[in-house]
Order: sequence, then C-alpha cells, then structure tokens
Amino acid sequence: MARLKVKIYEALGTNAKKEVDICIEEEKPTLSSVLQTLSKLFGQRILDYMIAVNGREIRRPEELERKVSEMDAIAIFMPVSGG
Repeated sequence: MARLKVKIYEALGTNAKKEVDICIEEEKPTLSSVLQTLSKLFGQRILDYMIAVNGREIRRPEELERKVSEMDAIAIFMPVSGG
C-alpha cells in the first residue's frame, strides 16, 4: 500500500492551497491510479486540471502511466485562461 500526499492549488472547489493524503492499494501506483482515486474522492474529473509531478507538468497521456512514490511531489492546479 502506498501513502501519497497531493497538493491542490485553487482547484476542486477549494479556495486555497490544500494538501490531501491518500492511500492506494498498489505498492507502486501509477499517476493514473492516483488521479482515479482523487476523482472518486472529489467527484470531479481530475484530468481537466493541470497536473505536475516534481515541478514538471504532465502533458502527454503516456506520462500518466509513470510510477509514483511517497517521495514524489504531486500537485493539481486549476486551469488558467484569460485574454
């Protein structure tokens, strides 16, 4: 079982930075399984938000299959738009 911390910035109905602790049944979960767990927790589609791991934005679908550990810094950001 893996225990991970995810930082959420101005996303998922929060108004400030928030840190969420989650447990995943897998020993070495993928980023995809972390996002599925968060989607169930918040009742929202997490892939609509900007996702970063260790300060690097996740942009390609294949990056969702990377393994993550307790040492990784996972962050979710509200999408930015403007003009």
